[in-house]
Amino acid sequence: MMISKRSSLKLLGITLLLMLIPLMANWLNNEFHWKFGDFILMGAMIYGLGLISLILMNVVKN
Repeated sequence: MMISKRSSLKLLGITLLLMLIPLMANWLNNEFHWKFGDFILMGAMIYGLGLISLILMNVVKN
């Protein structure tokens, strides 16, 4: 039930790309205010959900 380093890096890249959406909204919109902690929390939640889904797909496949 190992997750490869490549899968983990892909997941990190996808998470960072998804976090660009609120970052751009934070820059372009005055009504959208996320602090640094909000970005860290949401990034951890997205990465954690992706990691859980990778583990579940690995378990189901085996």
